[in-house]
Amino acid sequence: MPREGWLALVEAVARLTDEPTKISPPLRATPAKPPKPRGPRSGQGWSPEEDARVLAWFNSETTPIAAIMGELGRNEGGIESRLVRLEAAPDRETVRRAYLRRTPSDGINSK
Repeated sequence: MPREGWLALVEAVARLTDEPTKISPPLRATPAKPPKPRGPRSGQGWSPEEDARVLAWFNSETTPIAAIMGELGRNEGGIESRLVRLEAAPDRETVRRAYLRRTPSDGINSK
């Protein structure tokens, strides 16, 4: 159908529905996820002092992750990834299991 034919068809449909002609955006298969919260220092480099602090936290048995997150201004994923990069753990899941065994006072295990 030539372009003029399409335009005439669109105008006819608009007249029938008494609504202005709109082109809707493409539908998404799944809704977009809201962005995860970021710490104030997310995406910035790590200093040697921060590396030492996160290693000390990981080796402690009682310090909750919320404390180190607040102290360093990092989120859980950043801390987990840094510990893997520093070879303190083989993967992020190992780090996660270690801090989930700690006291529930950090809010992770509490319901």
